[in-house]
Amino acid sequence: MADRDVGLKKDTLDVISAWINKITNYPGFREWKAKAIALTLDDIRLPPDASHPEMFMFSPAVERQHEAVMSFLALQTTWIAMSECEHYLRNHPGEPISKEAHLRYSIEMFFNRFYEFSERMKRCLNAVNATLINKLDAGTAIKAFAKQFKQELAARNSVHHNNHFSDLMLDRVSMTGLMSNHPKHGDGWASEQRRAYRTTQADWVKRMRRRTAHVKVFLTAVEEAIIRECKWLEEELELPPESDINIQVETIH
Repeated sequence: MADRDVGLKKDTLDVISAWINKITNYPGFREWKAKAIALTLDDIRLPPDASHPEMFMFSPAVERQHEAVMSFLALQTTWIAMSECEHYLRNHPGEPISKEAHLRYSIEMFFNRFYEFSERMKRCLNAVNATLINKLDAGTAIKAFAKQFKQELAARNSVHHNNHFSDLMLDRVSMTGLMSNHPKHGDGWASEQRRAYRTTQADWVKRMRRRTAHVKVFLTAVEEAIIRECKWLEEELELPPESDINIQVETIH
């Protein structure tokens, strides 16, 4: 079985993993993590109005680096989710979800990933810039993404603000499905719907793969910029003064 594509180079994953491992040695963090895990696993016995686990507070410099790394991993997660949309498209869950609804929901989910990627790329680049003296050109990258994926972003906005996505191929799946209920000619129209469904499904799988590959170009550009500019990834962490170690948490309600 071929290795799953997670969007990033192995060398990049190694650098990020090494930085995350350094975080575990940050004063107080290991103890906080153990407490957070225990609280999460014990959640079934918590009252409905219980507060969230405490948020660990790093030193300002490390906090900025942590935000940059986490937002970059969130961007990667969005790309993976986008690449997985074709799986949902290729697997009809069966009744009561109609064939037309299944295709439409899968396509709309795919469009939503473009907006999510755009927003997370913006957050990621801003977070990275907060760690750098010489800033990345975040604005140009965001505008380039909006231009290249104008159709997908427009479709997502239309679904969000106006109505469900529709095109001629989806309409054919819907209409042949309605005609399949005809008392005399239903069987013939049912066959037509199956053919229209398979054709539409295959066409959108190809589109999803092609456009996901185009989005990966942007993910790779961000990845390369981070590895090139964020020298702090391979430097020692800036640790807090000992007097600050015991006040590294705050409660979020």
